[in-house]
Order: sequence, then C-alpha cells, then structure tokens
Amino acid sequence: METNKEDMAQMIDLPYAPDAEAAFLVSAIESPRRIGKVILEQGITSDLFHDQGHEQLMALILHRLREAKPIDPSSLREDIRKQKPKFLSLAKLTKILNQEYDEDAHEGYISAMRHTKAKRLILEATDGLDDMSGHDAVSAMKRASEAAQMTLHGSTDIYDAKRAVTEFLAAMKSRFEDESASGAPTGIEQIDQHTGGMRAGELWVIGAKTSGGKSVLMLQMAAKAVKDGKKVLVFSLEMGVDEVVARMVSNMGKIEMDHIMTPKSLNKGDQMKITTQATILKDSSLSICDTAGLSMDQITGHALRQKETLGLDLVIIDYLQMVSARHVKGQNREQEVAGISRACKQLAKKLKCPVITATQLNEQGQSRESRAIEHDADNVLLIQDADSGVNVTFWKCRNGERGKSFEARLNGRFQRFDFNPRY
Repeated sequence: METNKEDMAQMIDLPYAPDAEAAFLVSAIESPRRIGKVILEQGITSDLFHDQGHEQLMALILHRLREAKPIDPSSLREDIRKQKPKFLSLAKLTKILNQEYDEDAHEGYISAMRHTKAKRLILEATDGLDDMSGHDAVSAMKRASEAAQMTLHGSTDIYDAKRAVTEFLAAMKSRFEDESASGAPTGIEQIDQHTGGMRAGELWVIGAKTSGGKSVLMLQMAAKAVKDGKKVLVFSLEMGVDEVVARMVSNMGKIEMDHIMTPKSLNKGDQMKITTQATILKDSSLSICDTAGLSMDQITGHALRQKETLGLDLVIIDYLQMVSARHVKGQNREQEVAGISRACKQLAKKLKCPVITATQLNEQGQSRESRAIEHDADNVLLIQDADSGVNVTFWKCRNGERGKSFEARLNGRFQRFDFNPRY
C-alpha cells in the first residue's frame, strides 16, 4: 500500500504549514505579476510545499510563469483537466482558492514554509539512524543540516544575466561615486590600496613561521573592523579570551602589552587608557570563542547561527592547523588540512563575508602540511624576515599584483605591524 507524504507526516509527526502553503498559492493566483516576481527572484520551487496537492499546483504555476502564460483560476482548471495530477483535483483547487490570505503577508508565508521544511529535513534524517554506523550517522546528519540551511536561506544565489549585470553596474557606480575601497578596509593602507579591501565571500590566509606575527596581523585587521562598527567573530583555538582582548586593547589604544599583562606596574594614566579601550570593546559587536579543538563543522555551525541572529561582517579563525579534523581511514594529515582549507572557503561563501585564517610556514616558506591552503584562498599574505624587519608579501592576490611586497616591522609592544609609508 502506497503511503503519501501527509500520511507519513502524521505517522512520525512531521511539521508543516498547510494554511501558509495555501495562502501563498492564492496570493500567486490573485496577484501573479507581483508574487510571480517574488517566486522567480527567491527561487521558490514546488518541493518547498509538503501538501502534495499544493506541490502539484505550485508546479503548474511555475510552468506558466516560465512560459509567460496567464495564471488565473480558469487556466489552472484547464491544466488540471488535461494533466489530471494525482493529488490535485478541481475540488482541491476550489478548496485552496477559498483559503483566507493577505497578499502583503507573502514573506511570512514563505518563512513558515522554509522553517517547517528545514525541520522536516532534520527529522526525516533521524529516521533510521539506529541502523547506521557512527560515521554514516554523522554524515547523514551533516547532509541534512546543510540541506536545512540551504532551505532556510533560500535559493537566491542563482542570477540570470540581466540581474548579474545590473548588480555589477550598480557596484561599479557605487565604487566610482564613493572613491573608496570596494571591500572592508583592513586598516593597513598599503594592503587596502593594493587589493581594494576585504570583499564578501573572500578567504584571506596569513602565513608565517612560528611566532612570526600571524595572530597579531589578524587581530589588527579585526580591531579595525571593530572600530568601524562591524560585527566580528573570532575563533581563538590557541589563546584564551583574556589574551585576545588584551592584544586588541594594546593595538587599539597603543598601550604596551607588557603593562597590560603586569598590571601592578601600571600608573593611573595607563589604567584609564586600558579601561577606555576595554569599554569600547565591551560595547562593540565583537564575539570571541576560545574553545580548543573545534572542528570546521562546529565553527560553521556557530558562525551561521551568529549570522542569522546578530549578523556578521568578518570571521577570524586563529589558526588553520589548530582546527580539529575527523580522522578518516586512509586519509593523511595533508588531506585533512586540505579539507579544512576548502571548508574555510565554503564558509566565507555561505556567510557572504570575509574569513581570515592563518597557516604556519615551514623552513622553505610554504604552508605546512598542505599546499591546498594557498590554492583555496583568494589572498595569501606571507610574513617573511628581512634585513630591516619583515616583508609582507602577496604570494597570491585575487584582485591585485601577485608578488607585491611591503616593508613592515612587527611591533610587539603595541601588538601591531607598522608598515613603511614608502610603497
């Protein structure tokens, strides 16, 4: 005996929103021009609907939209008579058309459908987990979680040529009128002029040998974003939250790090400066996670939740080789790190904000354990020793000259890099 989706929903108590589904369909039929545009722009498809009659009606509406045919009750009745869809009868259409609706509430209907579908995906994935191995169960839940996230965020990432070019021209006009960096500034003039700033979806990687200043440069960029009122999330997998705050206070207030770490030697002036900068950080949109051994799945989950609830403009992951990787039989460390690197780039794309991480360099000046890091990144900055300090060199630059190098000095006292103004 065949079990349809509604019967299954009742058997395992799957959530769905039949009234919202019907109300949205009526809105589309009564206002096809307005709601049709919403459907196409937001990528609303029939699989968002749980009621199978609603799903088949949405399929008919989508076909008519794509063929530029009229959408009205008479036309849809004719389609039903010709096609005889299994779960959509003329009586079912009449019932849907009698549903109360508010055209201006269409976003609410979409939200309800997205949330209930996301919940169904998770609940359906749990069915049968008892019969799976631990690895297969984790993989199944990960796939369900990713599908649920895609459902919640919609399918608005696909642009037709008209929309893509329109947005490109608008961005060009904005950059021309603003005469400023198109991306978020790093706070380092030389880098901003060379790259145009940190753009949404970009992965930046800072490479250096042990104690070469990777964390200093990342937190210097984070401090600039905080000063600009941006929402910043720092994953510190090596330092504790108190040390992260101390370094940012030192950088932002130009307060000697030694004075912060040995408060007994502080005078009242330094105490006031520290308190002032700490208060600025306290009132900012900075978030710090100092849990050791986080995996990329955990980092991604935390970041996506923050994006949804508070918004997010910049993510710092300090640093890449400290991210925990699930060991897979037959996979070596290089492959594990390559997977983490790809996940960092995917995270930047999902969040639509820059992600900055770091990698340790070996004696040959290459990323330890995996060259994939350098391939996945949009920009790779290498901090290398030089006669008069260090050179910060673009090993890779997506929007600028590769190999460009800037003289700088690692100023540990104030937890910052001071760049030579001659460039």
